[in-house]
Amino acid sequence: MTRYAEVELDGVLYTLNFSVAAFISLADRFGGNPQAIIRAIRPEESSTANAILEPSVMRNTLDMAAVLIEHGSKYRRLCDGVECPTMSADELGCLSLPNYIKLYTAVISALTASNTRQIEAESDLKNAGATQGN
Repeated sequence: MTRYAEVELDGVLYTLNFSVAAFISLADRFGGNPQAIIRAIRPEESSTANAILEPSVMRNTLDMAAVLIEHGSKYRRLCDGVECPTMSADELGCLSLPNYIKLYTAVISALTASNTRQIEAESDLKNAGATQGN
């Protein structure tokens, strides 16, 4: 299971990872739990699709993305031996609106991907009869 998100911006692939260090950095700025961090870019009071275009949400998204991209690059280097590019929040601010929307989606994906768990069960039922109370 992938614990990170990827986004292609202007032909360059970036990896975003919501690591422990990324959480600490974002929690210091946006609040001490994952829900507070997500609310900074998905305000509850804004139910319209245009909420992601509010200046404060855009600023928070760029800041979060820069942190997540930095930690995504570190993760891929450590775990996969792959070098991935990074971008600062200022550099991300130069993106076009369509690329910003792709980035916003990737940030949400990264924030939720690291919290997803997959449980695998064996499908071998050879001993199932013994536990059925026969």
